[in-house]
Amino acid sequence: MTKRAVWPAVRTAVATGFYALCAVGALGFADHALGNSGIAGLRRLSALSRLPERRLGESWASPAVVRGTLHTPGPRQTPSGIDSSIWYGWIEEEHGSGKNTYTVTVCAKGEDTDLELQKDGRAVRLDLLAGGEHVALLKGLPLETLPLDRVALDFAAVSRARQVPLPMQRLCAGKFRPGSNVSYREAFIAPHEPVTVLGCASAEAIHSCGTPPGALSRQELEPVLRAYANSTLNSIRGAAALVGLTLSLLASALLKLRQGAA
Repeated sequence: MTKRAVWPAVRTAVATGFYALCAVGALGFADHALGNSGIAGLRRLSALSRLPERRLGESWASPAVVRGTLHTPGPRQTPSGIDSSIWYGWIEEEHGSGKNTYTVTVCAKGEDTDLELQKDGRAVRLDLLAGGEHVALLKGLPLETLPLDRVALDFAAVSRARQVPLPMQRLCAGKFRPGSNVSYREAFIAPHEPVTVLGCASAEAIHSCGTPPGALSRQELEPVLRAYANSTLNSIRGAAALVGLTLSLLASALLKLRQGAA
């Protein structure tokens, strides 16, 4: 047998060995994902789905759910002129690089202080954001993720406009250039609107907990829990995809090796 005839079999054998090592590594990564972040994350999600519901005026030290209506001391409007109790607005610029485009947030503003939760004649301060906690606003995207160390804000909808409102232009003066590649996004909760809150509480205020620190939702907590779940499940999905890819490559290499031997 000539070297030219032997070389394809040697190359296939080397490729098979390499894919076998990759498959072992992928299985190890999958085991780590399932045994650490996966299982721990699923247990945490299970606990979050069974949180107790409390009433305003009570005190509790572990995460719980409470419902009420959101209020502020005085009138408040979004840059678009809509009455709100809490709002966030941001300006995005779209840039192109070859055939690809990407979006950059060039300025973000909001009002989220002096919030109060009321129900059945009781009122308490809503201090989820009073300690400088990091927040994450859900955008309603498919498979949206949410880190468990952020205060989750679910405002149900995010509006988009091509024109940046004049009040927002003033707030963001010098941070963007008006043009066709600029758009404005805004999310808010209206005054006196019913909301669902996740957090801990004293008799006077609802505040952040540990992990997760808390959530404020215009709806029930399902969108928030779904985003938490995606954050946990992405590691499992990635591990499963990697294992599937490497095993298919290994199977293909073994088939070629067998055909070469035949």
